[in-house]
Amino acid sequence: MTYCPANIALRIAYDGTLYKGWQDNNKHRSIEKELRTVLEKILRHQVKLEASSRTDAGVHAEEQIVRFYTPKQKLDTEKLRHSIHALLPDDIAVISVEKKPFLFHPTTDSYGKTYHYYLCTSNVQLPHFRHYSWHVPQMKDIDLLMQAASYFEGEHDFAAFCGQLSLQSYTCTRRYLSRIELIPLPDDRFRIEIEGEKFLYKMVRNLVGTMVDIARGRLCIDDIEEILSSKLRSKAGVCAPAHGLFLHKIHYNPLFR
Repeated sequence: MTYCPANIALRIAYDGTLYKGWQDNNKHRSIEKELRTVLEKILRHQVKLEASSRTDAGVHAEEQIVRFYTPKQKLDTEKLRHSIHALLPDDIAVISVEKKPFLFHPTTDSYGKTYHYYLCTSNVQLPHFRHYSWHVPQMKDIDLLMQAASYFEGEHDFAAFCGQLSLQSYTCTRRYLSRIELIPLPDDRFRIEIEGEKFLYKMVRNLVGTMVDIARGRLCIDDIEEILSSKLRSKAGVCAPAHGLFLHKIHYNPLFR
């Protein structure tokens, strides 16, 4: 008989405020370390976690897909979900646990992601939003922000929106963004929805920061073409703070979803 471990996928959500991101670096508190510690306590064997996206310090997730292999073929997935959820801290939630095909991988089998970024433009931001939206009271020209967003839709070389130290890790910096949309919310807040196939390191935060800089007059719409063609991070706008960013959804074909 050929041995074949079970491929288990978790759909989790988390508040990233108190964490140094998804990835465990052995020095700081991370989502990966918290989740792995709980799983190894329940399953009583070592676990290697692979996630759909490596969120940075302070970034939140409404849907993060994580897989691991286990020799325990007869796992009750709903019982496992309850057990994990009971041991995790309150700022990490397990939404579902599923058995997947053996070769399913949360990164390589996805065809896109949607990120949400939250902004607040009122003079005073309500305190309970302070960890979840960027307060930019000087940004009043929302129409200008949306004009800027339209320039980034489609396929472009986004090298100027990637951290310079990370550029060497990419063989290609061309990316396709299928949608950038601004959604008005109560209390002078807005949600920027950005959907695409793949993203460079800090690309979403750098795009948002550049759009905000255009909306508050620090950059001009006409600068966008030059920024893209320059491929220089120094030409683009500020990097938006991590706490306004949410990994909203990972897109898979129906077989894996």
